[in-house]
Amino acid sequence: MVLFALLGAVLGIAIGSLLGAVFLILAARLVTKERVEYGEAYVTTFIASLINYGIGFAVGLVGSDAATWVVLPINFLVFSTVISKRLGFGFGPACLVCLVQMLMGFAVAAIIVGALLASGVLGGGA
Repeated sequence: MVLFALLGAVLGIAIGSLLGAVFLILAARLVTKERVEYGEAYVTTFIASLINYGIGFAVGLVGSDAATWVVLPINFLVFSTVISKRLGFGFGPACLVCLVQMLMGFAVAAIIVGALLASGVLGGGA
């Protein structure tokens, strides 16, 4: 059962990295003015997400709500480090790229949730 959960997580990360790579390309272009190839962006996003999943899984074993909040800045730093090392950006620009990428993801999620709320799919609306 655990094996299926892990395989599902890796599959979810692989699928999520498809869109995450697009966000990474756009964020890198906005922040550094450099072009990042899709394949490189995908692998970078996949690796960072896989590492962050492992960290989140390990912290989840502790079971503390406070530990969950500690993971957020750690995930940000891990993602920024992977971006810096794989794409050759300095750590500062990599942090900005990561921040912009995350904001893009939050914006898209907010639009989707807003549309679902407005249509009544979420929240049992009219």
